[in-house]
Amino acid sequence: MRTTLLAIPDHPRRAARLLSSGFWLYLVGALAQAQGFQAPPPLSDAARHLVETTPGLQVLAAGDRAVAFFGKPMARAGDPETSVQLWWAANAAAFGVEGLETRELRRTDLGLGEFSVFAYEQLIDGVPVENSAVRLLVRTDAGGSCVTLATAHLAPAGRPAPARLDRAVARAVARAAPRGQRLEKWTEAREVLLMRSFDPRFAQPVRCFKTQGWNLSAPEMESYSFYVDATTGALVHVQDEIDHLGTDGSVTGFSTPSDTPDGPLNPPVSTALAHLEIRIAGGGSRDFVYTDANGDYSIDAAGQNLVASLTGPYLTVEDHANPSVVLSLRQRPTSPDFVFNPTPDEATTAQVNAFVVANKVVDFYLQHHPSLEATFAANNVLVQVNSPGVCHNLGGQDGLERVYLYGSGGGCANAAYSSAITHEFSHYVHDLLGIWPGGSGGIAFAEGYADCVSFLLFDSPFMAHDMSCTPDDYTRNPELHPVDFDNLQWNAPPTTTCAVGSSASPHYWGQLLSGVWWDTKLALQAGPLGPVAGRDRSIYLFTAWSLVTTGISSQPGLNPQSYAMVPFNLIEVLSLDDDNGDLSDGTPNQSSIEAAFGAHGMTPDDVPNHAVYLRGEVNGDGRVDISDAVVLLNILFGGGSVPAPTPCDRADTNSDGVVNIADATYLLNHLFSGGPPPAYPYPEAAPYVTTSACP
Repeated sequence: MRTTLLAIPDHPRRAARLLSSGFWLYLVGALAQAQGFQAPPPLSDAARHLVETTPGLQVLAAGDRAVAFFGKPMARAGDPETSVQLWWAANAAAFGVEGLETRELRRTDLGLGEFSVFAYEQLIDGVPVENSAVRLLVRTDAGGSCVTLATAHLAPAGRPAPARLDRAVARAVARAAPRGQRLEKWTEAREVLLMRSFDPRFAQPVRCFKTQGWNLSAPEMESYSFYVDATTGALVHVQDEIDHLGTDGSVTGFSTPSDTPDGPLNPPVSTALAHLEIRIAGGGSRDFVYTDANGDYSIDAAGQNLVASLTGPYLTVEDHANPSVVLSLRQRPTSPDFVFNPTPDEATTAQVNAFVVANKVVDFYLQHHPSLEATFAANNVLVQVNSPGVCHNLGGQDGLERVYLYGSGGGCANAAYSSAITHEFSHYVHDLLGIWPGGSGGIAFAEGYADCVSFLLFDSPFMAHDMSCTPDDYTRNPELHPVDFDNLQWNAPPTTTCAVGSSASPHYWGQLLSGVWWDTKLALQAGPLGPVAGRDRSIYLFTAWSLVTTGISSQPGLNPQSYAMVPFNLIEVLSLDDDNGDLSDGTPNQSSIEAAFGAHGMTPDDVPNHAVYLRGEVNGDGRVDISDAVVLLNILFGGGSVPAPTPCDRADTNSDGVVNIADATYLLNHLFSGGPPPAYPYPEAAPYVTTSACP
């Protein structure tokens, strides 16, 4: 919220003399002409009940819908599962969706189990609502478990029109579309509900058949998802599933020793390959092991041949441009040391780089949250190197679960090096974890998120170092080119002379998100934790936040095309840094975290604060009458103060953001002269945003 200063008369005695004269009646008459305040619809009874029965609990709302509850412990129980069950049993309707139907996607234990995140998607009559999300953050300590943060991005109540179209017809509509005519392969159409808005007030879903087509032929690969209205047959939405970063000159990354591409100044060196499959040749489906973090393995082969491939539990590498290159090696157990790429060249170095770096990204999450291993293992992704095209990379694709990395050409190095691989693989990760609900509108969030992983993983704010252009150039660096939440520059110069395209792009805006997390790392390192523990804490908070946040949809009402982060994300991070489930007494690293967010124009005051109160009830007796006007006048001119509980918005009867004499006259005018009523919430108490400061 934005705090508004009170307008108190310069001379209290002069104000008192005016009140004792006929000037009081003059004020009442003048204010009688004031127009009434049109109140927004109240929050659901369930939301009001949750807030009223949890003292100090804060709620973030969009219109008549609550989208987040936070700040105080909820649903205390002996373990996380019971806490979540109790929360749902008591608060299933708190988000304002009648008959809410959800499906649990996963439970993820963070760190050593002090937090657990329960993730859900919304269903309507059993059909999944795309881009929906519910997250419950549970904290567990010696006293048991409690829900400390509940957020949701949901479609409103109601049933979309029934399907009248045949699935085959829907796919034919997609194939006939201009972009569909070029595609060679197609998935079967499946029924989904498409929610196209970040703002829950305008998120009524459309029943669609979704089908995806792709063309992997040179010179340019294409992949699109088509959403066909299942009732009318109209093509509702086309989603480009390939991340064409070249238009902005944002492709970069390496896994060779330094932060530059493969070349004479940065030649490949021997690197341990973790998470690599060693299989007995001709063996059964279970005759294999994976290498450990040092690249070591142990297998009972009994003299049989072994096969080592650039595949593992989380990903598989393939080479598009060189299909004849051997990716598997056979050796007898008497000589068990495999060497990939013994005589390096661009193609084979790209293969090893992709395998090493992509697995580092997985370990980036697993080091703090090992329970995520099953999620990554269930979605073995294909990482393709030396793909057709130059100077830009391709990101993860829904359904195909594939990451593309381009070969060299057009003035750019081969994209299979650290930050480019990390950036592109991270797009797959945020899709896999459901971090970014909202469709194409939140590209800035997605680009900033992918940069964050690279910056924190490699401890460097440079994106695409020496990718192209001149030596020591780069495409993005939020430390040198910070982006501010309040001053997004739509027409600012490109980040560097080597960047392609204008700064009015999701890659430029994404530096808001990456800059916040880079500054969070620096602030934690500069504090009591020190350089090593501070960086480790920043990685823990970022990866944990990845499992909690619903992205920019966590604070509706902002332009998703430009905002890569929203102030409410600060509340999410503080909730994870908290050590007792109560934000009102601070968190261990709150000053460092708030300093990092504040450097980019985001503070707790930017988060709308909602509290349960009755406007006009100044004296705290639960009703509105003349005694409230008397108490208000005493507060303004007699040295009194607003009784607990706050907020002081109770005294701002005309809702102009200022508590002054006009509020007393406004209230008296309503009570005795038929004037307009106090602004919402009135005539009953309800959760509502607070904006007025106390006298």
